[in-house]
Amino acid sequence: MAYPFRLLSLSGDKPGILFSVPYRNFKKATDRNLVRRRMREAWRLNRHILGETEPMMIAYIYTAKEILPYRTISEKMIQSFRHLKRKNEKK
Repeated sequence: MAYPFRLLSLSGDKPGILFSVPYRNFKKATDRNLVRRRMREAWRLNRHILGETEPMMIAYIYTAKEILPYRTISEKMIQSFRHLKRKNEKK
């Protein structure tokens, strides 16, 4: 969907969020943790864009082979929020 993420979402009873950074792309745990922290921070600061939507479970899988700057991660996450919001409004 929006590089560097693969976005999966399911409607459900409970809301949930998952951030995944594959070992295959980043062998060092410190690198995976850095990317995961950036993803969580972008989620925390921008989740208001989703507004009041029906509960859904969302998974963000980081697909890039390099560590991108926070600004890029945040911009792409905002794009994904807008996509999710449009998708949720169509239902």
